[in-house]
Order: sequence, then C-alpha cells, then structure tokens
Amino acid sequence: MITDSFSPLSRSVLDSHDDHMDILSTLLKFISSFAPELDCEEEEENARTHEVSNADELCDGVILFDILHAFDSIHFPQDSINRSPGSDIVACISNIQKLIQLMDALLEKPFGSSHINVSAIARSHDHGELMKFLEMFMLVILRTDRAEDAIHNIQEMTQSEQGQMMYFIQDVKERYDAGTETDHHDISFSTPARPSHHSSFGHAHHHEEKYEELTKKMKNLENDKDVIAQQLEGTLKEHRDLKKLYYEAKNKLEHFDTEKERAVAKAVQDAMANAEKHTQDIKKAESDKSRVEISQLESRAKELVNQIKTTNEEKEKIHRQYKTVVAESEQLKQQNAMQKDELDILKEKTQKLAEVEARLNHYKQRLEASTEYKAQLSE
Repeated sequence: MITDSFSPLSRSVLDSHDDHMDILSTLLKFISSFAPELDCEEEEENARTHEVSNADELCDGVILFDILHAFDSIHFPQDSINRSPGSDIVACISNIQKLIQLMDALLEKPFGSSHINVSAIARSHDHGELMKFLEMFMLVILRTDRAEDAIHNIQEMTQSEQGQMMYFIQDVKERYDAGTETDHHDISFSTPARPSHHSSFGHAHHHEEKYEELTKKMKNLENDKDVIAQQLEGTLKEHRDLKKLYYEAKNKLEHFDTEKERAVAKAVQDAMANAEKHTQDIKKAESDKSRVEISQLESRAKELVNQIKTTNEEKEKIHRQYKTVVAESEQLKQQNAMQKDELDILKEKTQKLAEVEARLNHYKQRLEASTEYKAQLSE
C-alpha cells in the first residue's frame, strides 16, 4: 500500500520539511524546463504559461497533462481534460483522476494510484499527496519515447539539483521494478545505491549527519558525471541524428505529397473538363432531341386544336338544332293546348246539339201527333 511504500525519498531524503520543500522546488524547476516548448505550441490568445513558480499551480492537472501530451499524444489525447478548470474543485478532481487513469493505462502495473488522495490535492493543495502524484508522473515521463529530452533537461540543472533528481528517479524506478518482472524502458543512471530507510539521513534530528553523507554522495556523483554525460551525449547525438533523418524524411514526404497533390489536382481538373464536355454533348443531343419532340408535339397540338374546333362547331350546330326542336315543341304544345280547348268547345256544342236534336225530335213527334189529331178533328 502507498502508506507503507511511499517514496523513501519522502521518508528519508525528504523526511524533514526543508528537504521536502527542496525536492519539490527542484521538481518544479524540472517541470518549468518544458515551458518554452509548450508555450510556443499554445495557439490561444492569452494562453496559460507553463512556467511554474508554486506547487499549487500543478493541483488542477493541466500543466502536467500538457507535458505528457507533448511526450505522448497518443496515450494523452488533447481533449482528455478540462483545460480551464479555474477554481472549480470538481473539474480539478476530474482532471487529476483522468490523468491518473491515463498514466495507469500506460504503465505495465498500477503504481499506487488508488492511494493518491485526489480530493486533498484539488481542494487543499496537499503537497504530500502531490508528491505521490509527481512520483507517478516522473515514472511515466521516463518511460516514453522522449525520455532523453527529460534527461537532457535534468543535465541543464545544477549539480545539487541533478543529485536530488537522480535519487528521486532512482527510488521511484527501483520501487516500480520491484513489482514488475521486466522493464522495457530502463533509465540509465549510473548512480550509487540509494540509502535505506534506516540510514542516518532518514530522520530530521540527524540533519547534519545526513548533510555530510549527501555531500559525500554528491562528490561521488560529480566523479560519475563525466561518465553519465558521455552516455547521455551519445544518446542525445543518436537522438539528434534520428531527428535529422526524421526531418529529412518528412521534407521528402512533404515534397512527394506536394507533387502528388499537384498530380491529383491536374487529374481532377482534367476529369472535370472531360465531364463538362460530356455534359455539353449530352445537353446538345438532348436539345436536338427536344426540338424534334417539340415539333411533333406542336403538330399534334394543332391537330387537337382543329379537332376541338370541329367538335365545337358540331356542338354549336347540335345546340342550334336543339333550340329549334325546343321551339317547335313549344309551338306544338301551344297548338295542342288550343286544339284541346277547341275540342272541349266542340264536345260541349255537340252535346248541346244532341240535346237540341232530341228536343226537335220531341217537338216533331208532338207536331206530327198534333197534325194527326187535327186531321181527325177535321174528319
């Protein structure tokens, strides 16, 4: 657990408050050494500077993330954290948790990340918890492909600061290796073995003895510095050669890409010109075809118009005949009505005639009877 295995540097070299502040200030200087590179890459106006003057500036995770992103943009993608958390404690906690999660994913084995009090870092800027966080940060930095850049920045520090950084790194690396079967990213520091937890400089009340021992070890480190410098110089020379080859290859690739883009652009232009010509040909053919079709349609339209005119004339003729028939029908109706009235009158006159004839016959019979009677009287 982290409570039992927290960096011996923080329990031995860093047991006293002064020593703790010394290594922390050295770490801040190391982190600030990346500021020129990171500040140049910032494109935003009034972007945040990466020069660290106080450990509290690391408690939102942004600066540490920017360094890790510069070292390994694949495992630490740009949009992973909130880059402007300000005084938002929740955002700061989220940033640190995300950063720990990404660092754990890069390591072969978790390095006590579950025992880092993220809330204490974000809320109260606890430097003890921050040191645990920085241990994990340094372990990841030195396991990236740009570890040589970090070592180069350490070389630019003072001898005392180099000694502190070497002890710090060696301690973190040894504790990590103790829990890992193999280490594929060995860091070549030719440093003497780290003093144990029970050494004389492991307690604040033995500060003077610790100082003398550190002085001796610093002298040993100075003797080893040339060897380390040669090793690092060889590594850096190899790195510079590789970087030079990389940029040469990159320039060739860019030149090739430019030529390829030009060829593609010309091919696209030719294809567009051919397509335009083909389109014009199609339009012309369609235009000729359309003119023939339009002529045919016009002829057909004229025929239909003539048919419609003929149909309208026939319709008009039929309409006139219909009106004539209707008028004749009205006349016949009127004549029929008049004839009916005359028939009724004739019927009435016939009836009266019959009555008159009947009365005439009656009178005739009476006259004949009267005549006979007169005749009889005459006799």
